Amino acid sequence: MHEMKKNPSRSQFALCIENRDCDDLEKRKIYQILPDEEAAQEGYLRVVDESREDYLYPESYFVLIETTSQSQRCTGSGKLRLSLWQTNDSLNWTQQAV
Repeated sequence: MHEMKKNPSRSQFALCIENRDCDDLEKRKIYQILPDEEAAQEGYLRVVDESREDYLYPESYFVLIETTSQSQRCTGSGKLRLSLWQTNDSLNWTQQAV
């Protein structure tokens, strides 16, 4: 078994767009994603879900959200407001510290 490379200073987040057969996921909710290279190779993401535990879910159930260094600082010490909207086939978003 090989050790995964983790970057604890960089959190990843994803928007849930599907929750078929998943009681601990809510559509349109943002979840924290934990690094798991092996799962990613199989098409899965390690997600901290509503149970507050991390489990593997299909990558197709989520849209990854890229965060800036400003939002990284904010999520560690405060709150971040994300505004999401969809146009045609694209998901758009803005962020604002609150």
